[in-house]
Amino acid sequence: MLARGIMNKKDEPLRILIVEDDKDFASMLKLFFSSKFEAETVFAEDCLSARYALSTSEFDLITLDYQLPDGNGLDILEEVTGVEGHAPVIMVTGQGDEETAAKAIELNAEGYVVKDARLRVLLTGAVKKTLEKDSYRRALRKSEKHYRELIELANSIVLKMDGAGNLVFMNKYGFDFFGYTEEEVIGKNVVGTIVPEVESTGRGLSSMINEVVSDPDAYRSNFNENMLKSGKRVWILWANRSIMDESGNMSGTLSIGNDVTELLSTAARVERLRRLYGLVVGIVNKLTMAKKPLELYEEACRTVVEGGLLEAALIGILDKEAGTVAPVASEGCDSNFIEVISSTSDDGDATGFIFTDEAVCERRTVVCKDITPGTTMELWRKEAIKRGYRSCAAFPLLGEERVIGVFGLFANTTGLFEREVVGLFESMARYISFFTESYECKKEHEQMIESRGSRP
Repeated sequence: MLARGIMNKKDEPLRILIVEDDKDFASMLKLFFSSKFEAETVFAEDCLSARYALSTSEFDLITLDYQLPDGNGLDILEEVTGVEGHAPVIMVTGQGDEETAAKAIELNAEGYVVKDARLRVLLTGAVKKTLEKDSYRRALRKSEKHYRELIELANSIVLKMDGAGNLVFMNKYGFDFFGYTEEEVIGKNVVGTIVPEVESTGRGLSSMINEVVSDPDAYRSNFNENMLKSGKRVWILWANRSIMDESGNMSGTLSIGNDVTELLSTAARVERLRRLYGLVVGIVNKLTMAKKPLELYEEACRTVVEGGLLEAALIGILDKEAGTVAPVASEGCDSNFIEVISSTSDDGDATGFIFTDEAVCERRTVVCKDITPGTTMELWRKEAIKRGYRSCAAFPLLGEERVIGVFGLFANTTGLFEREVVGLFESMARYISFFTESYECKKEHEQMIESRGSRP
């Protein structure tokens, strides 16, 4: 097996493998790479020694002659480029022709340089261009890896279905939740595995799944019963989106789900939550239409207040350098109240919204069911009561390894933020967090592509 070439760590010299049977020419290349790129070089005079070097060491670049004593360079080229993450290869030969050059490019050689009077100039340009392209590819793979890790580490079920409702991907959280291994469910229809044919309410789910995969946008938010491998029934709140291919055609459905079974443990809770769920579904439907985080934040705040459930809502984003949370979206909050709750605490350790310090620092939901009694939030309590607020809650927006911000809510009743309601808003906070991280990852990916495309 040929070793994968990797980029050097910072401050380490470039490592180049020279595969060349002409020792004098190899010595010239070694001197050229040393003086021009301060590179370390390893010399291989035939296919056998090249394979040995590649199996025992890692290189940033390979130069490859065509005619070798025990084979030709195209054989080695095909072996190298057949390995994912391989080191880039430049053919440097005096034996080739147009047909050989075309074959080399077809086998993913990054360049083809002939041994003639222009060698130094052409090789310098080829090496610089090759290393730049390889650095871009590795940065792109790193970005894609980060996005995959984000999916895998999400504290929600993330899955993809094809147009027939077959499961083509599910993250680790999803496999652990349902109790299946990848081999047991990937490629199989969700109905009969993680979705029962008939819900305990009597609703048939086979037709519903067909409708979801046919038009995910019509089911942007969906609430249905699922089942574990053990047969246990669970209730999950799903957000669904279309997956489009490079041609703009729908290639599948992306679904993100959160378990709300515990919130529906009694008939009374089911009925109450179904009423509340109607509002939350409307909220999530609107949230899924957002294209940028700020649109999402503004829509979340506006919808929870306009729905009549809350008096005020606001979202603040953590400024890493300042160590504060700055308001970016709000509804029902006047500027004076925002200024009061955004002031810094006396000890200077506040993160912006004083009532959310604990939520941000401890990365957990904080609920104040009754503002009226004396509390530790004296700086804003009187202003809140003056505006008719009687309870509040702070939901941290958590990324993979960081705090993104906080979702703050105010109600005019002391009985709103019970466990069931908190659970639903925590699901909303997780969706907002996931959308924010995914958007930032996507923008980073697009910026790299645009940066690459703008270069000559």
